This record gives sequence, structure tokens and C-alpha cells, in this order.
Amino acid sequence: MKKEQLEAIVAQAIGQDLAQKVVEAIVDEWGGSLEHIPTGNGQVQARSARNAEIRRLFRAGVGVESLAERFRVSQKTVYRVLGD
Repeated sequence: MKKEQLEAIVAQAIGQDLAQKVVEAIVDEWGGSLEHIPTGNGQVQARSARNAEIRRLFRAGVGVESLAERFRVSQKTVYRVLGD
């Protein structure tokens, strides 16, 4: 998304003056990098539920490789979830 597009969307929610400051802060901090921003359509809740299930199954004795296959994520992701 281009800076101008982001600013227009933010301005609709909080007003133009504050939007410019917010977008400048975002660009200064993360400009040029690829960051994942959840869509807000239940993705965060679904991930939290998935992570809880991964932890539960691991405590029940299911191995990391099996969990990765079952949830279609990498083993690295499973280890990250278990470390949280």
C-alpha cells in the first residue's frame, strides 16, 4: 500500500492532521519493510485458538512434526508457538 493510500484510510477514522502524524511514524519505523498486519476478520482469534490447540496437543504427547503437518504450518512456527 502506498503512503497516500494509508493516509487516506487512516484520515477517515481519525482525521487528516492526526493521520499525517501516524503515517509518518509508521513510515519512519517500518518504511521499506514487509510487515504482516492482520485483517481483523477473526484472523487473530483463529490464530489464538490454533495456538492453544497446538500447545494442548503437544502437552498430550503429539510431536512437533505431526503438529506442523496437522495445522499446515512449519515446524519453526510450532516451536515459536510452544515458546510463547
